[in-house]
Amino acid sequence: MNNIKNSQGYSLLLSLGLIILFSVLVLSLVTLTTAGIAKNEIRQDSTRSIDQAEKGIDFIIADIQNKLDTFIKSKSGGLTQSEFKAHLINIIQSYYCNSSNLTIDGKTGLGHVRVCIEEDPKLLQDGNNPLKKTVTIRSSGYSGNKEISKVIRSQVEIGANAVPEQLKYTISTNNNGNLYLHGGIDIIGDLKVDGNVIVSKKAHWIQGSSPKWENSSYPLIQNNDGNFRSTIFIKSSNKIYEANTGLFGYEYKCFLFFCDKTGFDYEEHIDYEFNNQSINNKYYSLINNSNVNNIFKGTSPIVVTEEKSREMDQVDITQKLTDASNKSSIPKKNSITDTFKTGMSGVYVTGDVSLNGNKKSLDGIFFIKGNLNIINVSLSTNAIIYVNGSVTINNSTINGTEIKNAQQGKLIIFSNNNINISNISEYSKIDEPSTVLGFFYTKSNFIMYGVGSNIRVKGGISANRTILTAVRGTTTKATNGQLKVDTNQDQKSRLQIEYDKGLIDGFVDLNRDIEEKVKVLADPVYKSRNY
Repeated sequence: MNNIKNSQGYSLLLSLGLIILFSVLVLSLVTLTTAGIAKNEIRQDSTRSIDQAEKGIDFIIADIQNKLDTFIKSKSGGLTQSEFKAHLINIIQSYYCNSSNLTIDGKTGLGHVRVCIEEDPKLLQDGNNPLKKTVTIRSSGYSGNKEISKVIRSQVEIGANAVPEQLKYTISTNNNGNLYLHGGIDIIGDLKVDGNVIVSKKAHWIQGSSPKWENSSYPLIQNNDGNFRSTIFIKSSNKIYEANTGLFGYEYKCFLFFCDKTGFDYEEHIDYEFNNQSINNKYYSLINNSNVNNIFKGTSPIVVTEEKSREMDQVDITQKLTDASNKSSIPKKNSITDTFKTGMSGVYVTGDVSLNGNKKSLDGIFFIKGNLNIINVSLSTNAIIYVNGSVTINNSTINGTEIKNAQQGKLIIFSNNNINISNISEYSKIDEPSTVLGFFYTKSNFIMYGVGSNIRVKGGISANRTILTAVRGTTTKATNGQLKVDTNQDQKSRLQIEYDKGLIDGFVDLNRDIEEKVKVLADPVYKSRNY
């Protein structure tokens, strides 16, 4: 009987112990779960607050860009640089943290953000580009009932460009224009291509009216800093092709009295429509980005594909000419046929500028309604030239005028029509090229020869369609009119184009008294972001 009672007592104690143990376990589990939920909510709030802070930065930049864009568009023909600078500073100051804190409600309803620009007196000082300012944005994101906050500071460059964007590249094409690289051209710097890139291993030159093709090497594209490769920026809708130059020129296959033209000629080549991205035929071989090593001499450039062109073509030459013709302070001339120095205000030419024979020089700013022709001239120059018509430079040598501090002058040309440069320092030794410090821009087509010519451009080229053609080494002219070309492909190119970091400074110096109007904003540049 006593054993039975003892067993019942032990069972009761054991049951109570198990109940207490399970209660503790359940309570611990509930506590841990509750704590986990709380921590998870804290983590979510922290994530949301970072998200809100990110949105704040995007919002304030978009708001500033919208206000600047509206102000630019309110003035027909664009703003003066002084007008834009004053408005840019006023807008920045209106967002200073001590005067304004924007409050933006979070889209989820679970947070908000306070964002402003930290005051910096240095912003009032002009830097390398007085039309741009680097601001520090402080954005505080809040989320949750306990107002958990995260602060992000981001440095962003905003404003406009003081010079045309095209001056940033060694070579660029605009408005869907193609870039043709025929033979052993040397290019040092980055390229921006709005259309397709067509590469060939042969260079062409013109005998009479017929193009002739010479064996050469592939183009060389490199950076002037040996530690980095150059970059080709190209729209993703366009491609790189190798041209099968053996088919250039009319070729006929004949059977009895019937002949069929199997190739296409030079004009067909440069006007070929690349409507299909996957073109791969007897005329052109499609080159994938992974195979660019096969069509460039030396280290291949980096190919960066982008959804759209890096910037639109905003150089308004016609407006520049119109403004100059309407300014009473700018003297007018019917034409120029000899050495000319414009003075501080420039000169407007209602006809052509045609230089022919002997030594000539151009110095200053020229606005030419007609054409620019430089034929058989030893030209020294330090000039910016705006041309409504075409530009032809041949059988000449071009060198910069010696100016202060032993610097050489520049030749910067903006044209609405074709630019054709040929027979420059013709048949000169490879170490004796004409060295042109400057920039050539056209809204139409550009062609430059380095076969008989021997030219080094330290600056850049921008056009709709650009054709560059060159051999390497020495060329001479045979008695029958044909070219004799040195076949050593390891020699220097007879057409070298190297980006000049001082090009923008030269443009600003020459153009200081006739400033560029501000007509378009630059995209904001995010320089840093600290959490």
